[in-house]
Amino acid sequence: RSVTCSTGPDEDVSNELTLVVDPTPTASATSNSPICEGQTLNLDGSGGIGTIYSWTGPGYGGGSNEDESIGSATLANNGTFVFTSTLGSCTSAPVNVSVTVNPNPTGVTANASDLTVCDGDLVDLTSGPSSPPGTILTENFNGVAAGWTTTNTTTTTGIGDVSLAAWTLRPNGFVGPTGGANNSNDASQFYMSNADAPGSGSTTNTTLVSPVFSLVGYSAATLSFWHHYNWLGDDNANVEISTNGGGSWAPLVTYAADQGTPTVFANATPSLNAYLGQNTVQVRFRYFATWDWYWAIDNVSVTGTPLPYAYGWTSSPAYFTSGVQNPTGVTVSPVPTTFEVTVTNTATGCFSTASVAVNP
Repeated sequence: RSVTCSTGPDEDVSNELTLVVDPTPTASATSNSPICEGQTLNLDGSGGIGTIYSWTGPGYGGGSNEDESIGSATLANNGTFVFTSTLGSCTSAPVNVSVTVNPNPTGVTANASDLTVCDGDLVDLTSGPSSPPGTILTENFNGVAAGWTTTNTTTTTGIGDVSLAAWTLRPNGFVGPTGGANNSNDASQFYMSNADAPGSGSTTNTTLVSPVFSLVGYSAATLSFWHHYNWLGDDNANVEISTNGGGSWAPLVTYAADQGTPTVFANATPSLNAYLGQNTVQVRFRYFATWDWYWAIDNVSVTGTPLPYAYGWTSSPAYFTSGVQNPTGVTVSPVPTTFEVTVTNTATGCFSTASVAVNP
């Protein structure tokens, strides 16, 4: 277009300018999730009219191809991957792709009652484990709490130090703002968020967040923690859960009354059965208060009732098969023979193998 400028009787016309408006790409993306660890994760993007692409995600350095892959996925790749497509200076809205990488059975073993036999002798075969572990997550906060994170978005209209509200590790016997010693259930170090410390005019908002864990392969699951919540009147202590690696949170339990005492922490055991089968689960403790008291937490665990594994035995040379975990009276002929067991998580199809050689 051109622009005409005039001042009184004088008038001039500018040179003509061409304005190019690039269209904004519309992106879409999928993956081959869920997969087992060690398998290839395929990330399939569609950028439409875009010419520049971007993939980002957990445990992944990023990629610039429309389609990307991770050759041997790990549990660190669980979470949300983001794809965008760009044309010129215009970039599509980000597309989120939820990725689930299920764990293979761990600690798989194979053994025989006798490792040297004559041709035609009998052996008993054994394998392990019998099922996934019953303890899914445990943390006593006595050392470095690996994978746990804290946030503190406390504000104040006063002159207090908002950093004092942060979740902080305290020794057993720590004297809280009400003047009494706090003793955890196992007389050890614990976490505390102190809403009194920032002073008048403060609004405490803190979170204590667990690592990601999986509830795949369990028929029941329970969260357990020990705590003392000193309620004052307009504060609340919230236990929340996420099934998308922290992307969003839902309430699990809310407390608006005292829980336990400074010297007798209470044990809470909310059920996680509504979230069975979810692979990217997190729990967080979110404390919201004005100028109030405090919340102390210790010994957090997640336990479950695991579904049994499935077992498949084969032999090399091929003459023996069994679906029993521990076959007995197996004839070994010829010798040597290598027996291999495949242990499969029936909920996910993920498996691991182990073998044992029986020699002459």
